[in-house]
Amino acid sequence: MSTRRIFTIGLVSLISILLCVELITLFKDMHSLRGEYNAMQEKLQQVQKENESLIQDKAYYQDPENMEKILREKFNYKKPGEKMIIITPQP
Repeated sequence: MSTRRIFTIGLVSLISILLCVELITLFKDMHSLRGEYNAMQEKLQQVQKENESLIQDKAYYQDPENMEKILREKFNYKKPGEKMIIITPQP
């Protein structure tokens, strides 16, 4: 074989090996990115559920009747002229 042919075969082999190494690296990166993508999708779904819940809470608390109900429950609020009855459990 001629020197030129051996050089060409060596060069093609070297390029093939480098391409294979690069492909392996790309596949590893792709696998890693897929994992990150899936994790982000799950987090997005959780945040969307939380957002829906917050929107529902906002709508609930914007109603004055609901706010009054909450104030009455938490702070023993009463309207003027109303009497409050507190029931305590027996020992």
